[in-house]
Amino acid sequence: MNKKLISKKRTYVLSKGNKPLGVLKFPKWYSSNAIIELRHEKIEVKQKGFWGTSFEIKKNGLTIGTITSNWKSQLKIQLKDLNKRNREFMLKAKGVFKIHYDITDEQKKTVFTLHTISSWTKFKNDYEVQENMLPGELNATLLALCACFCTVIYTNHMAASAAATG
Repeated sequence: MNKKLISKKRTYVLSKGNKPLGVLKFPKWYSSNAIIELRHEKIEVKQKGFWGTSFEIKKNGLTIGTITSNWKSQLKIQLKDLNKRNREFMLKAKGVFKIHYDITDEQKKTVFTLHTISSWTKFKNDYEVQENMLPGELNATLLALCACFCTVIYTNHMAASAAATG
C-alpha cells in the first residue's frame, strides 16, 4: 500500500491507510520555516539565508540535515542516517501537465516518487508516495516529509518566477 500526503491549509499529513505517520506544518503563512512532527519528536526546518535557497533541519537544536536549491530548480536534501553518515538526495520535478517529483540518491537511483493528486477544490496538491528502493538505515518518513517541504518551496519559487516574468 502506498503512502499519501494530504494537505489541509498549511499542514501536510503523511499516512499509510488511515494511520498517520508524520506531519509537516508551516506555522506562519508568510514564512518558509516548518515543523515536522514524527511520533513524539519535533524537527524544525529553518531558512538559513536571506534569499531562501538554503534551509537547516534541526532536531533538539542539533543540525541533522540541510536543504539547498540551485538556479536549475533542483533541490538537494542532505540528511544523517541512523549511522550518523551524511546521505544526499536530489528532488527533480518531471512532467508538464501531470507533474511528479523523483527523489534520487547519490547513485542516481530513484528512492521514491511523489505523484501529484490534483484537487480543484483546494489550491494545494496532495501526493501519493511511491517507495522504490529506500535504504534501511534511513528514516523514510522524515525523508518523505522533507521532500514534501521541497515541493512546496519549488512551487513557491516557480510561482514567484512566473509572476516576475509577467
